[in-house]
Amino acid sequence: MRRRRFLTSAAGALALSATRASAQLQPGGFARQYSIGVSVPLTGDLASIGNAVAGGVQAACDEANRFGPPTQYFAVRRFDDGNQGALAIGNAQIAASDPSVIGVIGDLSADVTLQAAPQYANLSLPLIVPTITADALTMRGYRNIFRLPARDDVQGQLMAQMLLRVPKSPRTLVISPKKGYGTAVARGLRDQAAADHHPVAEATLENGHLTLDPRTAHLLGVGPQLTVLCGTAAELGPVAPAMRARNYTGAFACAEGFYGMQTLTNDAKALGPALVFTTMPPIERAPSVAQQLADLRRSVPQVTAFVAFAYAAAQILIQAVQRTPPYSRASLLSLLTYNGSFQTLVGPFTFSYTGDPTLPNLYAYRIEKGAFHYDRAAYLNGFIL
Repeated sequence: MRRRRFLTSAAGALALSATRASAQLQPGGFARQYSIGVSVPLTGDLASIGNAVAGGVQAACDEANRFGPPTQYFAVRRFDDGNQGALAIGNAQIAASDPSVIGVIGDLSADVTLQAAPQYANLSLPLIVPTITADALTMRGYRNIFRLPARDDVQGQLMAQMLLRVPKSPRTLVISPKKGYGTAVARGLRDQAAADHHPVAEATLENGHLTLDPRTAHLLGVGPQLTVLCGTAAELGPVAPAMRARNYTGAFACAEGFYGMQTLTNDAKALGPALVFTTMPPIERAPSVAQQLADLRRSVPQVTAFVAFAYAAAQILIQAVQRTPPYSRASLLSLLTYNGSFQTLVGPFTFSYTGDPTLPNLYAYRIEKGAFHYDRAAYLNGFIL
């Protein structure tokens, strides 16, 4: 990679005004190239999401190259994993063999990432995960994997705190699938509610049939006042109209799987003014990143959660390199693991020894007039006004 660099001194400007600096480290002190790998599906059914992630990483690198020190240049190396574990493992090996690669951002699905995780660990290559919330990702003891969003059970705990720590806790029914996404969210919510002395009734959905747990059914009394849907809109979305058809008049609250256009298009009417919880902050209300957001929107007009968290993941790797002279992967991993504090587009991050954020946050949005409107955060940290 090459780009034009001009020395700031007048003498240097006259002597080298037509010189293009190499992106490799040279004796004269020109820019050294650092590459950020992106291992995501770039083709196939998930290509649109994968390319959005890659676009977010590219935008963060462009920003760093515009405003960072002239001795560093950040590039993106894209790897298509096809949402397949074997390809993701191969991508890890190829990325590690490139000495310019400082770390990899990816993958999109939990299954693929968990298959590739041992390879990243064996290679001591940092893996920043911008989208996966599955608990298992950071429960296997790897010390080179760092995730940005709060894991599922923590999201459930935060939902319980936000919904049930009120003077008069509502009679609450928690619905989740029998297996898959949502089960850990429901577990975290249930455990936190029990710890706060607000036990909840539970039900599971399997093959379109809703089964109420008989051990907790008595908690509903004459019926639930609040129903919490812990799962995806595709799987649990039909529950809302079915309950309304049976004269349910209570409120709904939904896990992160409902934060998307499908909810607004298909489920908004039945859900009513429901609360939807997500790790995506309302970044337009964050003064500290206003300029970054404006620059990002010039290159990526639609800043989705995938774009924003990918941008933040790249920022973390970039900031880690800038703080670890002379750079090495070992020093970068040490900074990420033990004492790194990073300011990103989606908020500040530090990581625990497991690779999870030490201060995870959750944001509630209310569905009104066909859109998501920010309501409140689990914790006020000065990032969001």
